[in-house]
Amino acid sequence: MYHIPYFKANDQKEVVNFMQWHPFVVLTGCDGGNRPMAAYVPVLLEEREEKYFPAALMMKQTDHQKAFLQNSHVLATFTRPHTYVSVSWYEDTKQASTGMSSVI
Repeated sequence: MYHIPYFKANDQKEVVNFMQWHPFVVLTGCDGGNRPMAAYVPVLLEEREEKYFPAALMMKQTDHQKAFLQNSHVLATFTRPHTYVSVSWYEDTKQASTGMSSVI
């Protein structure tokens, strides 16, 4: 990632506020065999002892979940506004819910 001062937020409150208002993230990492993985998941920020930890919601036993268990070094990218599509909107309710990023 480039560290260009112009685009870097220095106010922690501003950064935390952005993360709370944009809770869908792209988790990027590698599995145990160094194969790249990425998942678009909702997160909640948990504050403990003045530090923030993202808690992600991810289906169990998926390739993504297994990969992140094998290698917990991941990059969480908080992006722009999004839309949540509930599983209740699908004809086949056995499908997983999805998130969709809006185009601005």
